[in-house]
Amino acid sequence: AKLDYWASLCEQHKIAEFAVSFVAPDVSPEDVEAFSTGMQTDPVRWQQMAAEMQLIALGVGVTKIFGDQQTSAEYHFCMPGHEFIERQVVFRCYNGDWRAEG
Repeated sequence: AKLDYWASLCEQHKIAEFAVSFVAPDVSPEDVEAFSTGMQTDPVRWQQMAAEMQLIALGVGVTKIFGDQQTSAEYHFCMPGHEFIERQVVFRCYNGDWRAEG
C-alpha cells in the first residue's frame, strides 16, 4: 500500500509530500527539506525517482525482493531507461510506517 501511495504522489508531482513520507524518520527536518528541494530543482532526478517508485509499485523490472516483508524489504530492479543497470532500495517499517532506509 505504501508503494502505491508513493507512486501516486509521484504521478501527481507532489514532491514535498513524497519527501516527508519517504525518508526515514530519523532524518533531520533540514535534510528532508534538502532532499525535497533537490528533487524540485533537478527535474531529471525527480523523474528518475518517480519512474523508479512507479516501477517498484507495479513490480515491473523487479528482479529480486529480500527481507521478511514485515519489517524490511529490499527491492532489486532494472533502472528505468537503463535496463542493464541494477538498482536497489531498502525499506524499513518504523512503528508501522514504511520508509526508505537511510
